[in-house]
Amino acid sequence: MADIGQNLKAAREARGLTIENIEEKTKIQRRYLTAIENGEFEKLPGDFYVRAFIKQYAEVVGLNGNELLNDFHATVPTPQPDEYVENSNENKVERVKRTTNNKKGLWKNYIPQAIIVVGVVVVIGIIYLVYTSFFAQPNKSTSPKPDNIIVNSKVESSSKKSSKSAKDEKSSSKSSKTGDLKVTSEGQYIYTVTNVPTDGTEVEISSDTDAVWTAVTLDGTMSWQGTINGGEKQTVKIPATTKAVLINLGNTVSVKIKIGDQTLKLDDTDSNSPQNLTLNLSTGATDEASQSSSQSSSEGE
Repeated sequence: MADIGQNLKAAREARGLTIENIEEKTKIQRRYLTAIENGEFEKLPGDFYVRAFIKQYAEVVGLNGNELLNDFHATVPTPQPDEYVENSNENKVERVKRTTNNKKGLWKNYIPQAIIVVGVVVVIGIIYLVYTSFFAQPNKSTSPKPDNIIVNSKVESSSKKSSKSAKDEKSSSKSSKTGDLKVTSEGQYIYTVTNVPTDGTEVEISSDTDAVWTAVTLDGTMSWQGTINGGEKQTVKIPATTKAVLINLGNTVSVKIKIGDQTLKLDDTDSNSPQNLTLNLSTGATDEASQSSSQSSSEGE
């Protein structure tokens, strides 16, 4: 009579299965499957695994594992009670519980140590912050700050002085351009204009009611001519180098003439007859040069 291993092998071959197929389905290593087919049960991990592996093998090849073990119980080793208990599911669960509890115990032992380490780190950090706040900061701000304040005050004072100087220069320049211009009537529509600004000035001719034909000549050159209607005005730019300005008027009824900010006094403002006005100009710089020249000649004498 064939043994249990030969029966299993015959059933496998009848189904066209290989040892590799049985290994894949049962997850039992092929060396153990080969040992079972050859009746070499001593090569398996233990008697308990012999019976368990045979049952799995039998189910894959279509045999009843329990009947097969009963038929060949004389040739299949029977597990010892201690071995069965050791490999039983209850025993395995108990071992897993013990392992889990041991790990929990390890964590419980490590937690206090971790808390102590974290506490030490926090204390060291607090000490470092206190030290840097009370001891390190004064060293950084010893003496440079007062110097910086002095320098800033000096710069601020200097900027104020320069600003004031610029304002004075502007006001001085403004006064020399407009405020000092003077007009003196010499009679017979002849006027002397002194202290003309260095950037020149302008003549403004206007008429309140009647139209008036006007021509303006600068140093013998016609600058503008035309008719000024009532309520209109005409402005002519006078360069600083101009020496004489001739203004021809068709009439002097309601006519007004300004040079710079000065208004000319006309001898006759109700005449319908043409009138010619002559303005002799001189700049403030020319007057100063003339005065300086005269002073030098008198000192030489």
